[in-house]
Amino acid sequence: MVDAQTNYVPSVEDISKLSHDKYVNNPSEFALYFQDKFELPSLIVNFGLRYDYFDPDGRVPSDPKDPNIYNPLRQWRMVNGDSVNVLALTPAQRENGFTIPDEFGNPKHYDGFWYDDVSAKWRLSPRLGIAYPMSDRGVFHFAYGHFVQKPTFERMYANPEWELESGVGLNTVMGNPDLDMEETVTYEFGFQQQIHEDVSLSTSLFFRDIRSLVATDRIVETYSSGTKYSQYVNRSFGEVKGLTLSLDKRMANNFSAFVDYTYQIAEGNASDPQSAYNDLRGNNPREPEQQLVPLNWDRRHTLNASLSYATQGRDNWGATLLGKYGSGLPYSPTDDGIRTGFENDGRKPAYYNIDLTAFKSFSVAGRKLTVLMTMLNALDIKNEDGIYDDTGRAGYTVIQNPELEVPYLNTFDEVFPDPSKFSRPRLLKVGVTYEF
Repeated sequence: MVDAQTNYVPSVEDISKLSHDKYVNNPSEFALYFQDKFELPSLIVNFGLRYDYFDPDGRVPSDPKDPNIYNPLRQWRMVNGDSVNVLALTPAQRENGFTIPDEFGNPKHYDGFWYDDVSAKWRLSPRLGIAYPMSDRGVFHFAYGHFVQKPTFERMYANPEWELESGVGLNTVMGNPDLDMEETVTYEFGFQQQIHEDVSLSTSLFFRDIRSLVATDRIVETYSSGTKYSQYVNRSFGEVKGLTLSLDKRMANNFSAFVDYTYQIAEGNASDPQSAYNDLRGNNPREPEQQLVPLNWDRRHTLNASLSYATQGRDNWGATLLGKYGSGLPYSPTDDGIRTGFENDGRKPAYYNIDLTAFKSFSVAGRKLTVLMTMLNALDIKNEDGIYDDTGRAGYTVIQNPELEVPYLNTFDEVFPDPSKFSRPRLLKVGVTYEF
């Protein structure tokens, strides 16, 4: 189809071009889980074992320094002990094999040498839970478990033809079908105690050791001078530790409530799998993080509280207030686009929110009609979800960019109060249910 104004003819470029990626992988996975429970006079034990199997159906270049089968960087390569002219072969011959005469004129066959198949991955994950009743009103519990998940397909099969961006330096991120499973080992200790007929107190300490996370800190120098690429590998790690306290009053005398508090520290060597690639590329590269830094979701303090009241009977009514508080998430301060400290060295403003729900029931012609009302962000608080990295606030920035000012449309100061950087304003929902 030809564009009548530009005479442009759309076309699909050859698979050897950067703009054409062809995904031909057919991965498969399988999981099996076994669990048992046995009870002793003063002990309850839950034990489980999970088996995970994943076959990525992928392959990697046999020579990482010369990855692109359509554009080899070296003319000669050793194949089965012989030196072979790679440039004299087609991509299909490099991939699937070829036959050429030997020194005596007899046909000699070579299998495909450009890629190596990756192996399937499997993992056994034990889980253990123990409950020890200290009395008829209190129980101590302990939990230990391994949990795994496979990396995303996006990171396994990125750039499936292993093509390099043009130019020198670090300009390309390669996928890796040989990625292993990411693993988290969890430990938790706690107890729950009934302190009144309808009130209970619970607390727990937890620790999570996170290993084999995907990162891009494998940098491969190619045979082309100055040209290198980054590849996803299982090299990042992190840890989460903290405690939770919870006080719960179940519904009694038309009233229920709960409050829980969590203190948590979530640290690792990177939040973004591409952080090492982003640090090392460009004209001002910096050394990737070699220490634990706060992860993007490291919210140190979280407090939730709820208060509910409801009457009994057919024409009953009730309401619930739900309040939330969270300390600020981390961010990386910058000055004119250049990071001024360690990763996630700053903190965004804290988060507050109150939701209100209410209902009222009526008897109408012997049936029950209920009017429902939900008010999200009842106080219309403008939480700063997104911020400018140079100020740490959502409402202003110190960077003066005159290109953002459009005459007769907006002033410079009108550009930065971006509504998308703030939490959703007050939202009121009203509904009716009728039972018949």
